[in-house]
Amino acid sequence: MTSPSESYRRDRLSPRERFDEVETTMSHLLRRPHPALGGRSYGGALFHALRDRGYLDPAAGVLEVGAGAGFVSAAFHQESGGSLRYTFVDLSRPLLALQRRQVPGAAALRAHADRLPLRDASFRGLALANEVIADLETAADAAGTLVNAGALRFVRELHRVLAPGGAACLTEFGGDFRPSGVWLSGALGRGGHLEHSIHFGELEAACRALGFEVERLKVAELIGLDRSVRVASYHDLLRLRRLVRDLPIYAFPKAELEKRHPVLTRLFHLELPPIGSPGFPHPGTRGGFAELFEALLLRKR
Repeated sequence: MTSPSESYRRDRLSPRERFDEVETTMSHLLRRPHPALGGRSYGGALFHALRDRGYLDPAAGVLEVGAGAGFVSAAFHQESGGSLRYTFVDLSRPLLALQRRQVPGAAALRAHADRLPLRDASFRGLALANEVIADLETAADAAGTLVNAGALRFVRELHRVLAPGGAACLTEFGGDFRPSGVWLSGALGRGGHLEHSIHFGELEAACRALGFEVERLKVAELIGLDRSVRVASYHDLLRLRRLVRDLPIYAFPKAELEKRHPVLTRLFHLELPPIGSPGFPHPGTRGGFAELFEALLLRKR
């Protein structure tokens, strides 16, 4: 068995190092207002997508599991005009403290995703797990096949705590294939841990068997990503950061990066792929973020 989420109990990395250099996720790279999202951030686009689809009722509140540096929750707070009731669940004390600074007045619970400290059928709002469930435990089943055991326990726990009409949104990388390990680490191996892709076909089937209403789609489709916008790849940003130490790691639009650093962008011969291509965020990958990240939208009957 593997349990990468347990590393967050002993987390010593700064949020900047963790999310710039170790776990550079789709939502982190789109945390700023972006032309590929019509001027919204990832969090802002996700808020409107979930509200427009009827999964997010601002009056009912949000329970976010594993909110990272809190960029998505900060966007939710802003888009709701500060009226959204928010509760964080995380294993890391430093991240919980940072998350609460992002959303003043939010509640915080230090707990594991598959052991939520909530009563049965007690939460009527939206449970959000954005780019979290790859950190949960994997295990071999009776036939020796690797399964996303932690993610499967998590959806059972969601079904337990959600009241009828309550909803959930789970996003992560994966597809209709068995879990595959991905080793993530920063410089000199800092923050190193193993995550596993999600078998969304299996997870979707488990959610339907529990009685959830299920909608499955690409995250890019959910947030309305314009796949044609050209951006700097993650590797190119790390190359530039050797000379520009304060360069933020995000999906830099081509026009913005060329305007800010005209000499360096020509000197480094940057690739600047379309954000929806297999070459983003890493050139040479088999599939880019737009294809590899999926969303499960759930509603308890």
